Amino acid sequence: MLRNNPLISLLFILFAFSCSESLFAASVSSILVEAEEWEGATQKDGTGLYWEIMRRVFEPEGIKVNTNTSTFKRSVGLLNEGSVDAMMGAYKGEVKGGLYSTLHFDYDEVSALHRKDVQWQGESTLENKEVAWISGYKIAEFLSVSMKVHEYYERKKMIKLLDEGKLDFVIEAAYDLKKELEKGYVDAKNFELHKVKEVNMYVVFSDDALGKELRDIFDRQFKKLVDSGEAKKLFDKWNWPTFPD
Repeated sequence: MLRNNPLISLLFILFAFSCSESLFAASVSSILVEAEEWEGATQKDGTGLYWEIMRRVFEPEGIKVNTNTSTFKRSVGLLNEGSVDAMMGAYKGEVKGGLYSTLHFDYDEVSALHRKDVQWQGESTLENKEVAWISGYKIAEFLSVSMKVHEYYERKKMIKLLDEGKLDFVIEAAYDLKKELEKGYVDAKNFELHKVKEVNMYVVFSDDALGKELRDIFDRQFKKLVDSGEAKKLFDKWNWPTFPD
């Protein structure tokens, strides 16, 4: 009899599992997205370029986007423990156990900030130097030199130590470093900034059935935003200096 056929039973189980995954994702009316706070991109009040991208991607699908900010390291931890559905702004390889979007939505001009009394000669200048970046960032994986690395949660702390001569370099996205120098707690004229490398940034989703559905939606809808020119308009609206061509 057909009902006792093991092949038919297996096919039925696989079909039911596939349907349950789709129904599970379709039943979700809202998601929580976490990120480090970046001015103009992921602001605490829920405004910013990156938050707007996520809303343009998911809200036409009937999925409300709720946002929250914390440190980068904390964002990774929340994603890994299943407390959030996605996090924004990770380089490839920074988040273990998450599902990366296929498309990158932005890129960082990873740059080195140093005092003017240091002569910059490219990436090799960092060799064996006292270098700092934000805790949780995996910048070393994208550089070819050995450094004495220090991690901090606050950019202000790093730049003050740099100003005092206790660090040789601070490595960060050029946009973030420029914004930090504008705050005036150190004299910006005492520093120079040099681009080291461009690194793509991705959305990372939870590694489960819902995460797979959300990632597919993001890849599909963000491509539409790029192809239609709407993504470029969003970057221009927020005066954002980079765009993922």
